Amino acid sequence: MLKVSLLSFLIFILASAPILAANIASPGASSFAIPYAACLFVAGFIVFIQKISSATTGPQQALICTGLTGLIVALFTASQYLLDYVLLS
Repeated sequence: MLKVSLLSFLIFILASAPILAANIASPGASSFAIPYAACLFVAGFIVFIQKISSATTGPQQALICTGLTGLIVALFTASQYLLDYVLLS
């Protein structure tokens, strides 16, 4: 999980760098924030596909990694909404 967290953070920072630079250069321009959940999904899939045993075939590996990563992203998103609800109410 530490690898997934670090890799998703690096992907998020690298993808957000041009957007942040554009906001600094012209503060009045509209900005687009890349969702962190997408970066977490990509990083999780990459780490899990490397860690899964080679006994399964390609489609099975992809399904297992997609399921695991989807579960992590869903838990992350649910905990984010739950914390917002608890802290704001």
